[in-house]
Amino acid sequence: AIARITTDPADVHVLVNGSAQFMCRAFGRPSPNFMWLFSNGQVTSNSKFSIQTTQFESKLTVSDVQPSDSGTVVCVVNNTVTGTAPVEVRSLTANLIPEAPAEIISLSPGDVSRPLNANTTIKCLYSGLPDPMVYWYHDGVELIADGRTVIDTTVGMSILTIHNLTKNDSGVYECFVNNEKTAELGGNDTETLVLTVYNSLDFLTCQPYNGTVCRDYILGDKIFYDLSVTNFEMSEVVMNKFRQAFTAFSPSENCHDFAFRLVCHYAFPPCRVNVPIPTKRPICKEDCLTSSTELCRSVWNEILSSIQVLNLGHVGTPNCANLPYMNGGDESECIGVSDVLPPGTRENTELTDKCIIGKGRGYKGEVNVTKSGHSCQDWGFQLPHPHSLLPKDYPAELTDATNFCRNPGGRAPLGPWCYTTDPLVRWEYCNIPKCDPEYSCEPYAGNVCQGVGWTDGLIFVNKTLGIQSELETSVSKLLGNFGGDKCLKAFVPLACGLAFPPCDKSTDIERPRRVCREYCEYVRDQACTSEWNSRFGTLAAILDIDPLPIPDCDSLPHENGGDSPTCLIGISNYTAPDLDMFNITTDCYDDDTDGQTYQGTVATTVSGLECQDWRAHYPQNHTLTDFVDFDKLGIGFENNYCRNPEGRGDRPWCYAVDPNIRWQYCNVSRCGGELAPANITLPPPRQIDVHIGDNITLECRASGLPLPTIQWSYPSHLSGRVRIELNQGFSRLSVASAVVADMGAYTCTASNEGMSPSGRSVSAMSDVKVIGELLCAVVVWLLVVC
Repeated sequence: AIARITTDPADVHVLVNGSAQFMCRAFGRPSPNFMWLFSNGQVTSNSKFSIQTTQFESKLTVSDVQPSDSGTVVCVVNNTVTGTAPVEVRSLTANLIPEAPAEIISLSPGDVSRPLNANTTIKCLYSGLPDPMVYWYHDGVELIADGRTVIDTTVGMSILTIHNLTKNDSGVYECFVNNEKTAELGGNDTETLVLTVYNSLDFLTCQPYNGTVCRDYILGDKIFYDLSVTNFEMSEVVMNKFRQAFTAFSPSENCHDFAFRLVCHYAFPPCRVNVPIPTKRPICKEDCLTSSTELCRSVWNEILSSIQVLNLGHVGTPNCANLPYMNGGDESECIGVSDVLPPGTRENTELTDKCIIGKGRGYKGEVNVTKSGHSCQDWGFQLPHPHSLLPKDYPAELTDATNFCRNPGGRAPLGPWCYTTDPLVRWEYCNIPKCDPEYSCEPYAGNVCQGVGWTDGLIFVNKTLGIQSELETSVSKLLGNFGGDKCLKAFVPLACGLAFPPCDKSTDIERPRRVCREYCEYVRDQACTSEWNSRFGTLAAILDIDPLPIPDCDSLPHENGGDSPTCLIGISNYTAPDLDMFNITTDCYDDDTDGQTYQGTVATTVSGLECQDWRAHYPQNHTLTDFVDFDKLGIGFENNYCRNPEGRGDRPWCYAVDPNIRWQYCNVSRCGGELAPANITLPPPRQIDVHIGDNITLECRASGLPLPTIQWSYPSHLSGRVRIELNQGFSRLSVASAVVADMGAYTCTASNEGMSPSGRSVSAMSDVKVIGELLCAVVVWLLVVC
């Protein structure tokens, strides 16, 4: 008899980790042979599968069933009957169906506190077969997704996000999961956490500073604390740690003193006086820029890195661009370094009573009315305008000042001022004339420097060196003893530039355009090599050329693109090659001329900023239109194409239309030659821990030729909250008010690929961890400090 199946295997539902058994019966003469197929593959006995077969029956057992074992089962039988061909018979298909009751794996971040109007995210991870249904409850009431409440559920995970939290959102939140198997076994699974929504103003306070690290630099009676993120004792320990790290950088004495005072105020900001809500006084932008771009330029990145690593302060590292300027009685009342000097070390200021010198910090007169006629408020009063500039903190300026115009701390750039008695006008300048100034911009009245190219306009006179006639005599004596046409031709602009520099017309401030360092070095090292020492050595003493200063080339500013003020070149293209020997280029720049022969149409910078028209003076005011022939550079009246006038930069550049970025190099490739590939010189930290509600701040700096562009990748849901700053091979990424979902990989990629075959991209990744509980943040902080 030919084999035939009498009993087909049936579907088997089995709990995960259990065993499933399939049975197949068949009849035939001779006895049939049995074979099992699992998901179309033949089964052999092993640790997973076992087969037991008798004359007319076979059983397949699957052990330790897992979700991945879901599949089909088929029983195959055959035998050989004399005189007929072998026949194979297959059973109906059965299914192995693993099952598991719904189970919650985790509910994060656990009990949590969040401020009013913030957002919060709760993540529920779960398992179960079949996939469970997920329900969210707040104090026993099921939550339904709406515009403010968002529920995003995928396999194995459900995320609840609540936007713009209110006090009513406080309470118990429950994640409830259930599936058929859960119900069959008579249960379900649920996890809860407690959300507390608080008013962040409840945590703001002003308290006395009881530490020692910054004792000499704290101004005012009380400093500002946000108790939700600040621990005073720990801040003091960390600040002491920063002082040790800062000293290890070996900064200059000026940098060390200036920057440490600044960081003390950043860590322990004084409170504003007589305001309804505790408010801190921020650092002034001028002082932040002085530290970052002048006094501490070489170690500023190390300073920021130390602040970031040590978790100093409350909102990440100082960002100079976001700070307010020092400006009289503005409500920000930022703190300047001159404000935080310890008693007895304030700058010496000449006292006057009828006029002002400089900013008028030493004015002691009795004018008590503003320029527009408003009466002045007494400095000791807090009405109608509360303020923090108290006489006890500014004794030199405000002792017995009553309501007279003053300039405490030199806070107002244009002179004495006062708060007014008009509730609608907080403060104004007073109308006090200047004394005979030490510096002035005035017409050139001499002869010896006529024709150098700038003395037909206003020149800057430093009267501490001498009046014009005295300077004129010194220059005449010096130039009258020079020999050699080449040296004399080069030296005349240098001497005239030192004695009578042109005034910088790009600002209302009276300041000179100083001689470029490169030009001074050209005169010293090339044009006048043999004459240099004699002119300013023996001959200088014999001729008594004071008050003309001896040139110190190292103290002069570099030629550097669009820096302000633009430094002075005595002879145009004094060391540049003969440009007539080189071809005009439009697709790339010639490295031999630093791109002076480039006349292409690129009009964007390396970071994508639009270029400002060269003949325009807004937003970047400049003086290049006074001495550069833009027509020869292929620039029409309204063109903003990248150029390198007079070789002032290393390659083509332009002023930017962004008011916060004066100039940048342009995205123009170099013609031929080997370029420097992109290289990340300051990567973001490999790992950073950020507490919920704090800001995420990452910085990246890159080098290469051409200057690389910098791009960031980050979790996709952040696209609307990320702020990215770009400037000359540097980029800063900021995310405000971090939530748990913000954790992940943040990658900085620098690239100059496409500029030449040698160009390439490089990346550096930072693993950002968002800590859900304050206790966890404290533990991490302690580990860093210890």
